[in-house]
Amino acid sequence: MLLGASGGVLVLLIFWHGCVSRWREARRQSRQRQEPDPPRLSAFVDLWADVLAGLTQVVLGAAAGAVFHQQVVGVAAAIAVGAAAPALLQQLGNSRGVREAIQGGSEAPTP
Repeated sequence: MLLGASGGVLVLLIFWHGCVSRWREARRQSRQRQEPDPPRLSAFVDLWADVLAGLTQVVLGAAAGAVFHQQVVGVAAAIAVGAAAPALLQQLGNSRGVREAIQGGSEAPTP
């Protein structure tokens, strides 16, 4: 579970790195043009939205780590499951067997 959560953190760090890199490049270009006010970081990062999205990514990573712990062998695989958690859990939730188990087998077959 902890390794899955670390996969979620990794995704978050990669996203924030992209935001900060775009901000850094915009500042460089602004200084080259000798603009008086370089762009602010807040133009590239929406702190509260990004923190909330990051927390959900970490929680989903931990959940995926717990769900798939029997199938995952190795540290790198566990981190990868955590990083891919939203897609993995959505795919699992869309599977017919899981829907039937949750709904008590009452779902009609789809053509």
